[in-house]
Amino acid sequence: MQNVGGLTFPGLQVSTDTISLQYDGSGVGGPAATDGTTISAGITTGTLYYSLLMKVTVVQAAGGNAFATGVNLTSGSFMAGPQTIANTAAPAAGSSAAPLLIRSGDGTQFSPTYQLGTSKTATAADRQYYTGQAFTTGAGAQTVFVVLKYDFAAGGSASLYINPTPGGVEPAAQLTVTAGTALTLNSGIRSFFVRNNSVEPDTLLIDELRIGTLWADVTPAVPEPATSVLVGLGVFGLISSRRLRRR
Repeated sequence: MQNVGGLTFPGLQVSTDTISLQYDGSGVGGPAATDGTTISAGITTGTLYYSLLMKVTVVQAAGGNAFATGVNLTSGSFMAGPQTIANTAAPAAGSSAAPLLIRSGDGTQFSPTYQLGTSKTATAADRQYYTGQAFTTGAGAQTVFVVLKYDFAAGGSASLYINPTPGGVEPAAQLTVTAGTALTLNSGIRSFFVRNNSVEPDTLLIDELRIGTLWADVTPAVPEPATSVLVGLGVFGLISSRRLRRR
């Protein structure tokens, strides 16, 4: 679903439109779903970065689900990331590389905060979270600038960067995961998915999605006057310029 109101972050180059992608948790506005877009014929070496802006405005709406109960309060849910299968397929545990993970911030289903994490793939037992900060939800929700990296070297690793400085050099990651289930390589990373399901907040916004093979591809600073502008919600960088839409 498209949401009227684009997200911004200090110093980050953003698009001129006012549209963002809105997740409505299963049971609110539609069933659970996964959408994808092709980004490459297959990436098997080097590094892949992606970045996005996100905000959680509603944890539970009427009839909604909010954060999951039981084991998912710890393992959370994978909500976006590159994968080694076609864009029409739902991500499997070993096919998603450096997925963006989300879970309750205080271990309760209706938490007013959330934590972010990643793993080499989406395998539940391997998921790790950055516990140094819990981000707010609701009316006072903050916009978070998130960058993730998958590095094919030495068996693969996933790194999470939260609120880095746009236009700067790559800093130390808040979280890097090297252990766990190996990526099922298939023909390499081929597509990018977004996943809307019943173990995520009921209203979650995503905007300014970028994908590239360099840090600079996904963290551009506000340009000097007269430089080119972006097209919102597109997939940017060296790989693709195709727009990602909800179905």
